[in-house]
Amino acid sequence: MFGNRILSPTTAAEYVGSSDTTVSTDWIDYSSASTQDSMTGAALIGGLVWGSVNIDNTDGTGAVYLKLRARTIAGDPVTNEIQIKAGAAYEQTLFGLRGGMPSTISLKKAVGADTTRVIGEFFRGSY
Repeated sequence: MFGNRILSPTTAAEYVGSSDTTVSTDWIDYSSASTQDSMTGAALIGGLVWGSVNIDNTDGTGAVYLKLRARTIAGDPVTNEIQIKAGAAYEQTLFGLRGGMPSTISLKKAVGADTTRVIGEFFRGSY
């Protein structure tokens, strides 16, 4: 007998998209419309929220920085932001955050020529 177990519900993404980063060392904002739908190959629709974010910096020679919000200006500092070291990858579930899931995230690369891939799971509205 299993007793009184409570299991968290499983949530699957409505959309999955990815984008290669631009050649820049400024903070760049990413939304669902900035990514390509993995199912259709077309740009994802705008206005979706990020359910999870994956940053692949495994081919990078410099760090990548992540904000779970839009940038203020392109030259924002990297102090206290999430750092993904060169040669590493980072995965973060955003589903269920107390402040809600972000509709925009921001990335900054230390080396503009590095290729970094942003992969996200997206949902309509906030859960």
